Amino acid sequence: MLESLRTLYRSGSLAMPRKGSTQAFSAEHRDVAVGIAGTFDIKNYGDLLFPLIAAAALKQRDRRIRVVPFSVNGKSEPSWPFQVQPMEQMIASISTLAAMLIGGGQIVRFDRYYAIPTPANVDLPFAYWLTPAVLAALIGKPVIWNAVGASMGWPHAPWYEELVRQVFAASYFIGVRDVVSRDDLAKVAPDAGIELLPDTAFGLSRLWPLEEESVEFTNWRMSLGLESNYVVIQANAAVGKYRSIIESLVASMGEINAVILPVCWCHGDRAEVFPELKGRVFLSREWLGPKLISEIIGRAEFVFASSLHACITALSYGVPAARVPISWGRKYELLDEFEGIAHIDKKEALSSLIHRRRLVEARVVEYADRLDRYWDEVTDVVLQPPMEHCNVSRTLMLCWLAKVCGDQGRLGLTRRWVETLRESLAGYFPNSRFVLSRSLSFLKNSVVTAFCWIARTKTPPIAEPRAEAEMPLIQDDGIGARKS
Repeated sequence: MLESLRTLYRSGSLAMPRKGSTQAFSAEHRDVAVGIAGTFDIKNYGDLLFPLIAAAALKQRDRRIRVVPFSVNGKSEPSWPFQVQPMEQMIASISTLAAMLIGGGQIVRFDRYYAIPTPANVDLPFAYWLTPAVLAALIGKPVIWNAVGASMGWPHAPWYEELVRQVFAASYFIGVRDVVSRDDLAKVAPDAGIELLPDTAFGLSRLWPLEEESVEFTNWRMSLGLESNYVVIQANAAVGKYRSIIESLVASMGEINAVILPVCWCHGDRAEVFPELKGRVFLSREWLGPKLISEIIGRAEFVFASSLHACITALSYGVPAARVPISWGRKYELLDEFEGIAHIDKKEALSSLIHRRRLVEARVVEYADRLDRYWDEVTDVVLQPPMEHCNVSRTLMLCWLAKVCGDQGRLGLTRRWVETLRESLAGYFPNSRFVLSRSLSFLKNSVVTAFCWIARTKTPPIAEPRAEAEMPLIQDDGIGARKS
């Protein structure tokens, strides 16, 4: 059954309804909520951009759409740039979401590092990317991988690769931002339809065009006493190692100010500990919100940075930039394609950039055009969910859960998922509690049976799913009424 569903889905026999389809759910007179999962509880410029970009892009297309960010830790305004819901809230509210975006950022990963403390019951690293994708697919929500990066090199159990393959098969769209991520994921999931999609920050200048100065920018500039043109220097230790080169380049630009700006606060960016520079230097000591940072970079004459998203922001606004290498991560290779940014060791290229006027190059325009089409597609999916895809997604995931088996740790994880689904799906399908209880009880029992088999034989069986009549699956009639 599972393979036949996959075959139908991939062959196109189970088509995804487009706008205007009678099988598409219409949201005409209410707000529509879209979830986005990631590391939005950390003081890191790039990570905090993603929900704001999604909200701006979708709101431009339909004012009813609102984006709900989910992270390991909850955050609230005014101490945070936007409201962030904790993961337990996602479990309670996922049934009310029209779709689930995953990421972006370097989010498909298996290391347990997290930049800030996390609740003891949070299962890292899966809580902020894999678990939201699985839960959304299990209840038939379109899962959209939002130009993510992947780091597959950390040790992890093969079972998790199996789960990645399964959730990719059930996902509506898998977008990755660089060739390295695409190739790494293709090794794990060779049958998945993985597509290259520019990092969503390449569309910043279209979402937040630089017209009149914002109140926040004016206040920031006045607080520093900054009255004329400036260059931005990221307040990072890696950038500080190139102090002499930076001093020489800034001096060659004539009478200009230098602003030492924290970009990645969670990675130690601090203006007050940056090496002292000659000339007119202004220290921006406070942690600033991502939208203000983007405006500061966008209005600069030149940027020196190690942050990937500081560099992408500069490219989006046509600001020439010098990239400072760091010791890890191949994600920075995507910057090599652009003429408006140069490695800080390439003196001739930097000298040429310094004398170049602000220019948004053709490749950046192409990327922004592709992102416009992407957000158009996401809007269509959000407003008119493709019900046949959603049904297939849900069925694939439930059938897979029925077959899953493994060691004791895996059993515990599956049991927790089943209990979570029992609570969240019961609210989503109030008229199908009995059917739901039978389905989830079957799933739970199949896992227990598998574990007992392993305990006796030391080998994992592959259980055959019951016939459809014995394992009812929740269906949708395409107009919002649920049936079993």
